[in-house]
Amino acid sequence: MRTTWRLMILAGVILMLTGCLPKKYRLSFESPGFRTVKTLYAPGEAVEVSYRIATDTDYWFHIGDVEFEQDYDPRRGVILRFTMPEHDVTIGVDRKNTMTFDPDAHSQPDGISGTGGVPSGNGWICPECGEENSGKFCSECGHARPE
Repeated sequence: MRTTWRLMILAGVILMLTGCLPKKYRLSFESPGFRTVKTLYAPGEAVEVSYRIATDTDYWFHIGDVEFEQDYDPRRGVILRFTMPEHDVTIGVDRKNTMTFDPDAHSQPDGISGTGGVPSGNGWICPECGEENSGKFCSECGHARPE
């Protein structure tokens, strides 16, 4: 039994030294946020990488000359799948926040009248932005309540 193990270990060492084992290539990332089980893959091996995403942001993934499939899992984020080629692979992502500022978000739609600059109850109207408030500072712009 002991001799069998020694022969198996010797055979494995010889295979590694002679290059009979497949060469593995490195998977790396241009930025943080990517997750994978390992970073060394043999050519032809299936690779799966996940990337957590945020709302209101568009993402564009690039993997050089490698064709990949993209999917989404609500728990893991974007899932990228491809077959490892015979070279190292670097994955990158470009992103753009698509949330835009709407200066009219708190204004009344046309034809609907608000308080007309008169506060309701014990509130006050901010002289800076026109927001109705009840505390010591404006909830919209932070201006102090006038005395």
